[in-house]
Amino acid sequence: MKTCPRCGKQYEDANTLCPADGAVLKRDDTLVGNTLTDKYRIEERIAEGGMGAVYRATHILMEKTVAIKVLHPALAADDKIVARFTREAKAASRISHPHALTVTDFGEDKDGVVFLVMEYLRGRTLKEVIRQDGPMPLRRAVEIVRQVCGALEAAHAEGVVHRDLK
Repeated sequence: MKTCPRCGKQYEDANTLCPADGAVLKRDDTLVGNTLTDKYRIEERIAEGGMGAVYRATHILMEKTVAIKVLHPALAADDKIVARFTREAKAASRISHPHALTVTDFGEDKDGVVFLVMEYLRGRTLKEVIRQDGPMPLRRAVEIVRQVCGALEAAHAEGVVHRDLK
């Protein structure tokens, strides 16, 4: 089902726009409000990509905010994709660099949800900074690229090739 963010009415997945007000319908997210492996309470979806979605969640016992990348259910049924996701999770967990996210957990929930837990960063994305502030001074741009390259070097040293830099 999909829900209209304006009027709150629900429609079948085949619909794209709300017939009542023309708003773009949002797919209901069955993970929000649920708990993975009795440890992580899913609070909200913060991003979506080709492989899955990323959520803001809370580690219940530690009362700590984390980010959780969840593999799309259709992909989680493919053994080869899950094996690749697992290899990448293990390699990513070994990366230690001040400009790379820290991976803290990985697993599969009893419902078959394959996930990766990492630190949650608050703040604006580079895209948001450029949109809001306009072109940045060369010195700042060079410093950002230097930091990204340092994190990539640490990832490559662990055999991780990042396919989707943001």
